[in-house]
Amino acid sequence: MPDRVYYKQKTDLTFYGFYKTIWDHLQSGKKRLTVFAGILLIAVLLFNGFYHLGSGAIRSWDESLYGITACEMLDNGNYIMHTLDYTVDYWNLKPALAFYGNLAGFMIFGKNLFGLRFFSVMAYLLIAGMMFLFVRREAGLPAAFVSCFAFAAAPANWVHCFVTGDPDSWFILLIFASFICLWTSVKRGWLLPAAAFFMALAFLTRSFHAGPYGLFSLIWVAVYRKKYRWYHLLSSVPAMVLPVGIWAVARYHADGWNFFRAMIELDLLGRVNNGTPDHGASPWYTYLARLNHFLLFIPLFLSAGAVFAGQYLKGNAWLTGQKRQLYLLSRKIFSWFCDSFPAGSTRAISTVSQLQEATNICSARLTRPCLRPICSV
Repeated sequence: MPDRVYYKQKTDLTFYGFYKTIWDHLQSGKKRLTVFAGILLIAVLLFNGFYHLGSGAIRSWDESLYGITACEMLDNGNYIMHTLDYTVDYWNLKPALAFYGNLAGFMIFGKNLFGLRFFSVMAYLLIAGMMFLFVRREAGLPAAFVSCFAFAAAPANWVHCFVTGDPDSWFILLIFASFICLWTSVKRGWLLPAAAFFMALAFLTRSFHAGPYGLFSLIWVAVYRKKYRWYHLLSSVPAMVLPVGIWAVARYHADGWNFFRAMIELDLLGRVNNGTPDHGASPWYTYLARLNHFLLFIPLFLSAGAVFAGQYLKGNAWLTGQKRQLYLLSRKIFSWFCDSFPAGSTRAISTVSQLQEATNICSARLTRPCLRPICSV
C-alpha cells in the first residue's frame, strides 16, 4: 500500500513537473523576447540618433539659422538678445531658450556639427525613455514597446529635428513632459503646476507654436476641473507666468518693446495671414500627402484598428470607461491641428509634431487588448 501511494504521488509529481517545465520555458521565452525587444529598441534609437551625426551636411535652413545665432551668442556673451550677422535679429522671433541647446553643445564639444546636434539627440533619447516608463506604468510592457517603436521609427522625428540643430527637439520634449504631467495630474493634482511650468518652457523655446497645446490644456482642465483642488489650480498660474515673465523683463531691459512688437506682428499675425502656400495642389495636399510621407497616420491607424479588433472580439462592451476616453482623446488630439489651421497650411506639420507622442501613447494603450497573451510580462 505505501508503495502504491508513493507511485501515485511520484506520477503526479512527474506530470506536474512536466507542465511546470513547459510553463517555465514559456515564461523564459517571454523574458528572452522582452530582452531582445529592449536591445533592438535601444539599438534603433542610438543608430537613428548618432549615425553620422557630426558628418552630415547642413541641409535645413532652420538648422543653419539657429547654429549661426548660437555661435554669435557664444562670441558676444549675450544670452538674452540673439543676433544674426552680429546685429539684433528681428526676423527669427523666438525667445532665448530656443538657442540654449545648441549653445551648450558648442561649449562642450566646440563649434562643430556634433556639438550643434548633440542635445537634439539627447532630447530624442529622453522622450523615448520617458515614453517607455510612462506607458509601462499605465498600460503594460507590450504597449510601451509599441509606443516607443512607433516613435523611434517615425521619419518625421529623426529627419526633421532630432538629428539636426533645430529647437523643435527640445520643444517636443517639453510639450511631452507637460502632457505626461497633465495626464497624471487627474490622480495626482500636484503635477498640474508642473505641467504648466513645462508648457511655459515650451513657449520660451518655440513661442506661439505652443498655442494649440496650451488651448488643449485649458480644455483638459475645464473638463476635469472637479478632480483638482483650488490650490492646484491657483499654483499653476505662477508656475506658468513666472518663467515667461522673468525672460520678458530681461528682454525688455535689453531693447524695450521692439522684440515683443515684432513677435505679435510677424511671428503670430504674419504666420496666420500667410499660412497657405501657393503650391497649386489640392487643399488636402498637406493633410494627406505630407502626413502620409512622414508616417504620422500610423498611431491613428493603430488606435482605430485596436477599436475595431476589440469590438469584433468582445462586442460593444469593450469600448467603455477609460478605454473609451483614451480612444476619443487620441482621435481628438490627432485631428486637433486640422481644425486649427487653414487648408493646405504648412504650419500644420510643425504643429502636429508636438502632439504625435501623445497620440502614440493613446494608440499603444488601446492596442493592449490585442496583445493580451503577452501582457503579463
